[in-house]
Amino acid sequence: MHAALSFLGAAMLILAGVVVVLATVILILYEACWIVRLGNRLTRGVPVEPAGRRGEGRGDEGSGA
Repeated sequence: MHAALSFLGAAMLILAGVVVVLATVILILYEACWIVRLGNRLTRGVPVEPAGRRGEGRGDEGSGA
């Protein structure tokens, strides 16, 4: 009887450990997806200038005159 209870206790501890590890992994993946979605939302809101037109239209800046 004691051996059966000992085995069941060990099985419960292992099961609880597996549940905690899986919950932690799921939480980390959820947070990573949330961060990626937030980053996408922030980069969509920032206007991006084309690379070739960066200096056009600013003839008086940096000329020293």
